[in-house]
Amino acid sequence: MTLKKITLSALAAAMLTSAAVAAGTGTFTYDGLGSNTSYVVASEMYLGTGDTNNTLDANNTMSYTTGSVPSGTVTEPAMTLEFPTGVLAFMSTDSNVTIQGGITIGTLKASSNGTNQIIFDKVAGTSVNSNTDLNITGALTVQFPDGTTSTTSTFKVGYSTSPDTADEGTTTLITSVDQISASVTTKFAGFIDAANEFKLLVTAAGANLTPDTAVITIDSDPTGIDNPVLALGTTFATILNVDTNVSTAGAMTSAQTAGTATIVLIAQGADNNYTSGLTAVTLDATDETLTYSFAPTGVNGTGTLAPTVFTATATGTYTAGTETLFTASDAGSWTIYGYSAQIPNVSGLSTHDTTMKFTNSSSTASEIYFTLIDPDGTTVTLNSLNDGLTSLGVNVTGTYKASALVALITDTNFDATGSFSVEVSIPTTPNSVYGMASFKNTALGQFKDLPVYNSSTMGY
Repeated sequence: MTLKKITLSALAAAMLTSAAVAAGTGTFTYDGLGSNTSYVVASEMYLGTGDTNNTLDANNTMSYTTGSVPSGTVTEPAMTLEFPTGVLAFMSTDSNVTIQGGITIGTLKASSNGTNQIIFDKVAGTSVNSNTDLNITGALTVQFPDGTTSTTSTFKVGYSTSPDTADEGTTTLITSVDQISASVTTKFAGFIDAANEFKLLVTAAGANLTPDTAVITIDSDPTGIDNPVLALGTTFATILNVDTNVSTAGAMTSAQTAGTATIVLIAQGADNNYTSGLTAVTLDATDETLTYSFAPTGVNGTGTLAPTVFTATATGTYTAGTETLFTASDAGSWTIYGYSAQIPNVSGLSTHDTTMKFTNSSSTASEIYFTLIDPDGTTVTLNSLNDGLTSLGVNVTGTYKASALVALITDTNFDATGSFSVEVSIPTTPNSVYGMASFKNTALGQFKDLPVYNSSTMGY
């Protein structure tokens, strides 16, 4: 990418003094527009396989003020404008260095063009003193390698008869900033409603939530950037990753909710991910937003909602190349509404039985829901609403034996001959419910307490 060349000329009045020989005594200045101190370029310009050329604005100036030159005067000085290795500099044939009154003291050495050192040949009969203001004039274009984040430049004043440098100073001519950024600004925040057979989502207050949404916002404001990314060819791609398969319990859709871009239709891929994106993007002060929405099928659906973690990844593709805006960013989660706990190593045999007790000390009466999972992953759900188990009224403790739960199972695929796991859900205030579990060897009369892992969003 090559921008039009311009002319740099002017004078800066900045000064440092030192008696030290050689480097670092002078002041090299780049005067930008107003308060700008460097030419600002979108970092996305440096993506891809091709180098990027940038030319400083015509209203900005480069100047140099010598420090305390060791000998007091440098006769017929040799001057160099030097960039880091890998950066190439180009100046117009009329480029030179002048002092007060427009006197030229250095002329461009043409053979230095296209290297990282622009060399100015000495001019016979000229000299530079301590605290002398120099103007660096001419059209300057610099070519940056891919991935450049900032570029400093050093101006050196040397003796014509010696390789030693009499004076030098460094400044940042061009700074790159990220023009485009993205983040998950709204996260999935639904709670799975056990009271509706784990098929609906509710809010933290228990109100129906249809749909639950996550929003990805893309900020591409070019304000304050001298060389911004062009809108032509700009697209954004997003991937929503889900750690459970939610498609059996509802529908995931995507929509563009702000800005002027065109939505890329959502596609469900492997590993339960959902891909969408934006095309025809206008890079202006208006943020582009993309919304993922999930609407549960409801209690008449075939699938149930499981506790789920969402993450998202976003990439941007521009004329210069593609970059990752963020990866595996937190996009929210679904947890069980109310109290939720897990109990491992439960058995419901005549010789080894488990007793579980749960107390509801909240001000809201509730049902209780048990999910039994055997070693092969077969799942059975039982509850006090439909299966004759004790409900949990206000300040009520319910006692439940694993053998009684096993007796209610009609699924012949469920293996109750050994131990299995139990998940308990009580749709009420989590920190007002508590429970215990005890394993009993009925033949020996021995008891062993089992852990009850509280996974609620609030403790008790």
